[in-house]
Amino acid sequence: MKLLCIGTLAMVACSVIAAPKIRIMPYDQARFIEGQMFDVRVEFTPSAAGRTILQPKLEIGGKDYPVKLDKANGFTIRAFSVAKAGPVNIQASASESGDETAASKSAKIVIESAGGRKRRIKNIIICLGDGMGIAHRTAARVVRFGHTNGIPNGWLNMDQMPGYGAVTTSSLVSMVTDSAPGMTGYVSGSHNDNGSEGVYPDNTPTDAFDNPRIEYLSQFLHRKFGTALGIVTTADVEDATPASQMVHTYDRGKGTGIVNQFFAERNRSGLQVLMGGGRRWFLPQGEFGSSRSSSSNYQYPPDVLNSGWNPGGNTIDTSSMAESIDLIKKFEGQGFKYAGTNTELKSIPADATKLLGLFGFGNMNTSLDKIAKRRTPNKLGVVDDYFAPDQPMLDEMATAAIKVLDNNNKANGNKGFNLLIEGAHIDKMSHAMDADRAIWETLEFDRAVGVAMEFAKQNEDTLVIVLADHECSGFSLIGALTKSMAEMNALPSDKDKTQPGIAPDRQKAVGVYEDAGFPKYNILTDGFPAASDIDRKVVVGFGANGDRFEDWMTKPMPIVDSLLSNDIKAKMQKGDVPTGGKYVVAPIDRSPESLRGFFVRGQVPGVQAVHTGTDIPVSVYTKNRDIWLQFVGPQQNIDIFFKLMRAAMGGY
Repeated sequence: MKLLCIGTLAMVACSVIAAPKIRIMPYDQARFIEGQMFDVRVEFTPSAAGRTILQPKLEIGGKDYPVKLDKANGFTIRAFSVAKAGPVNIQASASESGDETAASKSAKIVIESAGGRKRRIKNIIICLGDGMGIAHRTAARVVRFGHTNGIPNGWLNMDQMPGYGAVTTSSLVSMVTDSAPGMTGYVSGSHNDNGSEGVYPDNTPTDAFDNPRIEYLSQFLHRKFGTALGIVTTADVEDATPASQMVHTYDRGKGTGIVNQFFAERNRSGLQVLMGGGRRWFLPQGEFGSSRSSSSNYQYPPDVLNSGWNPGGNTIDTSSMAESIDLIKKFEGQGFKYAGTNTELKSIPADATKLLGLFGFGNMNTSLDKIAKRRTPNKLGVVDDYFAPDQPMLDEMATAAIKVLDNNNKANGNKGFNLLIEGAHIDKMSHAMDADRAIWETLEFDRAVGVAMEFAKQNEDTLVIVLADHECSGFSLIGALTKSMAEMNALPSDKDKTQPGIAPDRQKAVGVYEDAGFPKYNILTDGFPAASDIDRKVVVGFGANGDRFEDWMTKPMPIVDSLLSNDIKAKMQKGDVPTGGKYVVAPIDRSPESLRGFFVRGQVPGVQAVHTGTDIPVSVYTKNRDIWLQFVGPQQNIDIFFKLMRAAMGGY
């Protein structure tokens, strides 16, 4: 409301002028590639209850658009696009009942050119280490290769890429993002709210699937060139990063609706490969391990089905909506070969062109736990307790995905593919402040990067980009232990040494500066350390930590995976699992063994570490020097989208 005052020195009379509030999405200064589709939504909020919006108007680029308000006093234009580069102004205005005063608001968006006459990149492989900061990469290199006279004895695959820069990681609402807008910025060119994927916010919070959409890189390139899409992750496939390749929702937790959208819109994005955990979302409701439910499901908004998001009326297949659906069978009915174990993955036909792999009920297990099972096959372990004892490593999944996508490519006129390879547990183990598992995850991820690089070396029209959606935990390589494992295990508990003037024995065991020396791990033929607990092992600190007890030793078991069905989580917490071990939900409660360590008061509430706003490194490999040079230096996360699009359209 505004005050209008008219009067003299002796008397001033004021009257209240009411005007509605207006919100426009896309936000001011949003950027798009020529021809990229996005929804325009304008919302009018009356200044007081009982008032009615009058004379709503919308103008885009100087053209008037008729406005028909919905029940939320909003209006959406679906699948809007602008063919020509340049600034475009969006102007909205309205008044309300009880007052003639009109309110107006404008947002200027920018359309950028991407097309060109140069040779275009046909295959884009995004290798995303979720939560991976520069210190994760450094720690993995130190563990994998060590040093001689201060010189690294080797380099990670991602270290050997020519293009190297730094990337900001903010979302639309915060300098600290979560994985959903962290990923979607790279593949849509727009900032999103935390928790949302490929959409802008709106004023209908109870409906997570009707928000204004932004076209993804995979959807644009499939629409223009017929490219295929592959998604590979060690997370539950409904998790934020994998879903942020093609799913449009304001709530990253709506698992049933998210996996339904994978199936329903597979033809809009060219989805040919989907691999990871998350079998719980594909099993019919009521079956053991299933999480399908009406509370996380949805029906397609009619205006989406009847818009440019559904060209020709046959691109969106809504037959997968019911919670009783066996979604694995639905995918198999569309020609996807299915693998539920590593053994089955190895048996996929050599000429397969579509692949669905679901290797866990929730997230897949960490590399440390998968490798433990492989090294001692007859011994029960963590993977057995998760009811998924035979899981592939990320590099094995990447190899299979690239093979299938290459088959698809050759069968469909060499149109190219887009592939996400996500190392998800770098983030999840950093949240849990489980340093050893986080390092092993980075090593596993780097092996998958090597698979992608090898393909790119043999196929010059391929680009591989390595980055993270954000940094997690303030991960920091601070030194190495000065004691042997025998000495560490013999130390009495430090749990009661909480006074600042009393140094816990385990704190005194940390060697810094010259006392850190050069830790040396024994690397076996599988590419991982023989053990994480070695004499003079690497010591990691956390700058964004929750409360914890720290003893510097490998945690015997990970915490209960939050992305599991309730029936499996209950079994793990009760010990009703093959090993009989009880799993807990938070690091500070993990086990009595953890109470040997000294108490570390966190800087943030709770017992989990959190994401940080720190810039992350980006590395790029392609044979075309003109392309990888585009990624050198500092850049915004949303800049990545435009650089990838220019590479894909020959406009670099």
